[in-house]
Amino acid sequence: MTAATMALAGGPVLGTPLSLLLLQMLVIIIVCRIMAMILGRLGQPRVVAEILAGILLGPTALSRIPAFAHTIFPATSLPALSLIANIGLILFIYITSLELELSRMGKQLRQSALISLSGIIIPFGLGAAASVHIYHVLGDPDVSYTSFMLFIATAMSVTALPVLARILTETGCIRTTVGQVALAAAAVDDVVAWTLMVVVVAILNNTGQNIFALYVFLVVVGFTAFMWTAVRPLLRVMVLRWGRHKSEGQPTVTPILLFTVLVLLLASAWFTESVCGIHALFGAVIMGVVTPHDYGFAEAIAERLEDLTTQLFLPLYFAYTGLKTQIGSLSTGTAWSVEFLVLSTAIGGKIIGCTLAGRYAPGAPFSWRESLAIGVLMSNKGLVELVILNIGLEAGVISDTVFAIMVVMAIVTTMMTQPLIRVIYP
Repeated sequence: MTAATMALAGGPVLGTPLSLLLLQMLVIIIVCRIMAMILGRLGQPRVVAEILAGILLGPTALSRIPAFAHTIFPATSLPALSLIANIGLILFIYITSLELELSRMGKQLRQSALISLSGIIIPFGLGAAASVHIYHVLGDPDVSYTSFMLFIATAMSVTALPVLARILTETGCIRTTVGQVALAAAAVDDVVAWTLMVVVVAILNNTGQNIFALYVFLVVVGFTAFMWTAVRPLLRVMVLRWGRHKSEGQPTVTPILLFTVLVLLLASAWFTESVCGIHALFGAVIMGVVTPHDYGFAEAIAERLEDLTTQLFLPLYFAYTGLKTQIGSLSTGTAWSVEFLVLSTAIGGKIIGCTLAGRYAPGAPFSWRESLAIGVLMSNKGLVELVILNIGLEAGVISDTVFAIMVVMAIVTTMMTQPLIRVIYP
């Protein structure tokens, strides 16, 4: 039944799934835009505004009003919103993964890798230690401690490459050695983080079947090798054959190339979701890594997809995350003590690890001020953290309260980065 038919019959116009979904999308993108305009004046990146907009629409604020929640975001409508939000997430993760071109790092790769690994190992270890207390006071007894520990430790050790790139651009640090090393370190961090998440998700989805979890990991490795050795060369040939050079003043992405990339992206996402049993976004990461950069092809693909993805689809993911975040669950002293522990571990682990590596690692001649700037830049979590948290919540490894605690940590670490950088490294 269409909306017009229902209206003529005296029924509510919002009764159709399509009309409700369109209204939800309209509300979400408008609220996200308003929040971005307000927080942009305070020097905050857009991702912070969109995360807060999602929380504002969720049960923490507006969805506490029964009429608003039942009319705009009824529980029965969330699966459809989730599907579209995840399609947007796949596109965005693919776009950001196009930045993972390790060959561009050149001589900075060694020092960037050392900084990245130090910034992963230390917070991972601290997160594993902190997880003992978190599991004891807020963990689900039905979830194994090993799964919980691996998840918390991984969540503590990530860095948001897309947010970092935007902060570096907005502060002018992108042209400095500190900015270039931090960006390269974040790229290495992303590769390691996604690899860790493949292992963690394989274990979460196959509790008590470690052999099968190893099998899943090996399948992902084999699929990545296939994409690199077979699909990447094929794409390079197609770019050389059908792509147009920028020097000719024409776009480098022809319709046949765009069609091919989208087909391969969806196929890669389907393979990791259905065959590997982990998550479709891992397929997007793999496809982003193997997309060739010849003649600016990867950059041109990103330009074609970025506006629609970031303006329409990505806010839907933030809103969907916000609809699951209940800040009100942090109403006890225990919850806030865990929040303080999580913030201290996430911020301290990253800053200490990356600062020490920047100062003392061979081949990284940075001053204490420059090293501290790298540590602060690497401490932001952003969207990557939200993706990991949603995976953990959907897998049942963390509770709603732990989810809310970790979301607050993601917001704080992202909000503090740009103001601190302006002070430490003006």
